[in-house]
Amino acid sequence: MSDRTDAPALGPVEFARWIWRQLTSMRTALFLLFLLALAAIPGSVIPQDNVDSILSAQWRTDHKTLTPIYEKLQLFNVYSSVWFSAIYILLLISLVGCVLPRLAVYARGLGAKPPAAPKNLAAVASEGAINLIWEANTEGDLAGYMVLRAPAVEGGKLVPITPAPIKETTFRDTKVRAGVRYAYVVVAVDTATPQNVSAQSNRVEETAR
Repeated sequence: MSDRTDAPALGPVEFARWIWRQLTSMRTALFLLFLLALAAIPGSVIPQDNVDSILSAQWRTDHKTLTPIYEKLQLFNVYSSVWFSAIYILLLISLVGCVLPRLAVYARGLGAKPPAAPKNLAAVASEGAINLIWEANTEGDLAGYMVLRAPAVEGGKLVPITPAPIKETTFRDTKVRAGVRYAYVVVAVDTATPQNVSAQSNRVEETAR
């Protein structure tokens, strides 16, 4: 006895949604773009009636065997043919379906208010590390915090030392050298796409031990 369970058949609405998802996927858009480029090749090789009717007529005279086939395939009017127009329209629909939802997401992200700057950042040195602590933000869409560090010298550039936002309001920096003084700030980021970044927290400096 087989344990295989057949998936239920898709209804008209579900099938239409599946077709729409397939058509508006980025993979389909790239495939249609490639197909359109291939479909344009005959238009640059075979004389076109709407470009040079005299050359097109001469080609028909010189290739009487191929002419009926090419006419049925609309190869003398590639860019106005049914099949070329179908590819073009499908590509347009696919691109619109791909781009518009992503634009809406980015628009919401750009319109969102960035989180408040983290407050009361403090640094304490311990053996082989510098420990940071700050107050938690209260935003509901908070993704986490990024810690930035720089040498505590004039012109020292702050760079992130957390590869991704962290949820905790503490951080232990163990990649320090004894006797070197470091400066730190923390920024908050939200869950929008693209992420909104807060202003920097207060700057603190500490010397590693």
